[in-house]
Amino acid sequence: MNKKQLIELLNELVKELHESEWIEFKLNFHSPEEIGEQISALANGACIQNKPFGYLVFGVEDQTQLIKGTAFKAKSHKKGNEDLEHWLVTRINPKIDFKERELVANALIHQDLTVKGFPMVEIFTDRIEISNSGIPLVTPDRFIDAYVSRNEKLADLMRRIGFCEEKGSGLDKVIFFNELYQLPAINVIVAENQTRVTMYGYKTLNSLDKKEKIRACYQHACLKYVSNEKMTNQSLRERFKIEDHNYSIASRIIKDALLDGAIKEDDPDSKSRKYASYLPFWA
Repeated sequence: MNKKQLIELLNELVKELHESEWIEFKLNFHSPEEIGEQISALANGACIQNKPFGYLVFGVEDQTQLIKGTAFKAKSHKKGNEDLEHWLVTRINPKIDFKERELVANALIHQDLTVKGFPMVEIFTDRIEISNSGIPLVTPDRFIDAYVSRNEKLADLMRRIGFCEEKGSGLDKVIFFNELYQLPAINVIVAENQTRVTMYGYKTLNSLDKKEKIRACYQHACLKYVSNEKMTNQSLRERFKIEDHNYSIASRIIKDALLDGAIKEDDPDSKSRKYASYLPFWA
């Protein structure tokens, strides 16, 4: 692509109303690791939205989308003694397929073979639904931290061949990648001797309804807890990519999750809202 084509492409990209799952604007470089994560997320976002490419554009202000220029030069930047571009190429490995594989493995492992039915994967334009027969042995709210398998021999075999993660480590990684790619929280529904897990395509924060925001907040609190951390207003802002000056948006989501009983305060006696931290309700 020559200079003229690059300029034309840039002018087209900044016409977008806002950043999306396949476009992100930055003024300057922060770290190689951050770029790697963003490229993976943008590449997978482009796949989800049927776009030929994802774009990480430097030199553009993300709020105004004004072209301001940047001091960052990817071709001359290094990670240690290695050229940054080569370092990225050898390490980037998008993980969007991980979630599907892990949840399909869970459907196979946790199906109730005494109940009529079979695992099923249904693909829609805006979501993927994975279902299996039987009522789970663990309440869906505790899928991330508890593990009980109906078919342990099958589970052991699937772990041996690398089809799923080690015992009890799968769903937290599913949620991790969900947050990394800025996707809505997964939804688990149990009804009529069937368990169904739904993964959704990208939605903006404003397009999520109240229940979806609470579910995402709860899963974020769970992920933090099993990682020996605690959810805060800041961590939730990072999960939703909410600007710091819009902290009240995250505060509202946290308040709704508290009222819903999905999360609880880590220190109920503390009067500091700024430094408050939160736990899943069962912690």
